[in-house]
Amino acid sequence: MTTGTLTTSDQLFRLQQGTTSVNDYTLYFRTLGAASSWNETALLGAYRQGLNPDICAAMALYDDSIGL
Repeated sequence: MTTGTLTTSDQLFRLQQGTTSVNDYTLYFRTLGAASSWNETALLGAYRQGLNPDICAAMALYDDSIGL
């Protein structure tokens, strides 16, 4: 999760879960999200995009009304 000197938006666009736990990914994502001006819909889309594909597929089975 190296960020360097990227803007918050760039970091959100580029953030990938990789080998980190879902909890660690979520915590870091929510920290960035709180510092951004993105709305909930944009944040949720970026969050899913950065998740490992298997986890994202498993999430599709659950209620989508729960926000970040």
